Amino acid sequence: MKNELKPCPFCGGKAAWCGDHDPNDIHDCHFIICSGECGSNFDTVVDDDAGTIEELRGIAATKFNNRIND
Repeated sequence: MKNELKPCPFCGGKAAWCGDHDPNDIHDCHFIICSGECGSNFDTVVDDDAGTIEELRGIAATKFNNRIND
C-alpha cells in the first residue's frame, strides 16, 4: 500500500492519516495520528510547494516510518 505507516513508536498502536480514521471527519491532510492508547499526533514540516496530497503523504510517511533501530 502506498504511504503505508508503521505502528506508533510510542505505544505500538495503529497509525493513520488524519481524516482517514473517522468516517465522520473526512478530509485529506498529511498529519498522522495514533488510534492506540497514547493518541499522539504527528506533524511533518514540508515545503509549501511540495505538491499534491500524495506527495506530502509520501514525505510524511518516510519521515514517520524512520526508526533509529532500522
